[in-house]
Amino acid sequence: MWAALTWTIISNDTGLRITVVDTAGTEESMHQLQNKKADMGNYDAALVMRDFKDKHDLRTIFPFAPAVWQFAVAKDANIKTLKDLNGKKWNPGPAGGGSTHITMQIMDLFGIKPVYHQGTLGDAAEAYTDRQIVGFSYRGTGGDPTSAMVEANAARPILFLSLSDEEIAKVTQRWPDLSKFQVRAKLYPGQNEPFTTVATLAGNAIAANKDMPAEAVYTATKSYWKNFKNISKQFPGVSGASPGAALASQIPLHVGAIKYYEEVGLKIPAHLVPPEAKK
Repeated sequence: MWAALTWTIISNDTGLRITVVDTAGTEESMHQLQNKKADMGNYDAALVMRDFKDKHDLRTIFPFAPAVWQFAVAKDANIKTLKDLNGKKWNPGPAGGGSTHITMQIMDLFGIKPVYHQGTLGDAAEAYTDRQIVGFSYRGTGGDPTSAMVEANAARPILFLSLSDEEIAKVTQRWPDLSKFQVRAKLYPGQNEPFTTVATLAGNAIAANKDMPAEAVYTATKSYWKNFKNISKQFPGVSGASPGAALASQIPLHVGAIKYYEEVGLKIPAHLVPPEAKK
């Protein structure tokens, strides 16, 4: 829905001929970009690092939503902090997901040793509802509720754990691309207080292959931010994004995107300038 609406708006605004193609998800999308089977598409920074390391041709155009860690436990489990997960059966995220690996490393950082229950998000929600585990983690947008968590919360009320300032300082020191993030109250039913966690501000983003023409990317990037207010009204999950969040990208920016961001006054860090821009 977001992709179809967004690209339709950009196409109507700019005259660019854009065809939206369905994929099985983010992982397929970024592999299509790498293999030049698509011109633009979404990617997950953690998955790019996992699958390609630094050997890829993906270039960020614009971030569309922060990637926000949500540590969920049952309200009836008597768990109030991350450390209370020690020895408890808990799902760290979808098996094989890039964020799941980081979640487990966060636990290692604090010496916390849950008994990990592996599975998909759906598996975790079902195990939680059936009281096989005390909770589960998922990295969502922070602006829209995650449907599996909404359903699990309805069956067994959820408490979202907040990280302390000390915990956030340690996590962001270990992973500089992560930032402190506060999720608003009432994102989920019964969640009457905001909770504090960490997020990758450009974790969910749109990229292009480096060989896509710079002028087309510039035009699409400019149009996206021009129409962002309208897009975010229809999809609140993206409302936390901003042009400045592009500077939190974990992969280089596209040459065409750099042109736009410099026009609006952003200073592009050297590590986000791709080799092709330096020729």
